[in-house]
Amino acid sequence: MGGLLPDARNQVSSPDGVKTAEGRIYIIYDRERRKAKAILLADFTEEDILAGEPTGKRMRLHVLVNQAG
Repeated sequence: MGGLLPDARNQVSSPDGVKTAEGRIYIIYDRERRKAKAILLADFTEEDILAGEPTGKRMRLHVLVNQAG
């Protein structure tokens, strides 16, 4: 059994995700709505989840998509 926590930091919420036909999983979420005001992206595969770590394919975590000023 594996597992993957895309972002273990505090104040992470409102995830939404999609899986593509190619098997990539994209999760978008926000962090620190009142302080950092960041929207972030995680991009990985089911293999990464099962292994609990990158499997050699491209995996991205904590990718900043937008941040309120």
